[in-house]
Amino acid sequence: MSEFGDAEPEDAWDPGDPVDELVVNLIHRADLLDATGTAADMLRALAVRVALARTRHLFDADRVRADLLDEDIAFVRGRLDG
Repeated sequence: MSEFGDAEPEDAWDPGDPVDELVVNLIHRADLLDATGTAADMLRALAVRVALARTRHLFDADRVRADLLDEDIAFVRGRLDG
């Protein structure tokens, strides 16, 4: 448990773990931050992640996934603004 009283297992990482595992751990910890705030904040964070993913080489299935995420984010944003 961290000094903040947070029992999230992602926060108790081992610097000796393999680098790939450390990166996945960092992603999980950032996911926890993305899940806080208002719905608008979370939608913005998701949109940024999708946009960042598009800057990398994506396989066809991942491009379709990104397209669907963009559509779904727009739908939810419309409901939020609606």
